[in-house]
Amino acid sequence: MEGNRHSREDKVILGVQVALVVLFYLFAVGVFVFVWYAFYRSVTEGDHPTHALILATIVSFAFTILTTVMTMIFSVIIKEGRKKLPENGGSANEIKIT
Repeated sequence: MEGNRHSREDKVILGVQVALVVLFYLFAVGVFVFVWYAFYRSVTEGDHPTHALILATIVSFAFTILTTVMTMIFSVIIKEGRKKLPENGGSANEIKIT
């Protein structure tokens, strides 16, 4: 019974981790859209597009690096979490000797 509870908890934790990485991707896309839309608006209104381009490039580069790092971290966390699931032969199937 306790192994079943741990299995359910591991699945919930895995689902939360996947949801967090998807939400981070949505946030990153929102930042990219916001910054590049600001550049588009500065070009169409003739309001110093060079400054907007430099800012958009720096922010895009930083968020690309941040997204890459977050993807690597979450992929390792999710992969290790899947190893714990009982259907994958994880630790939830092990019997504790007391």
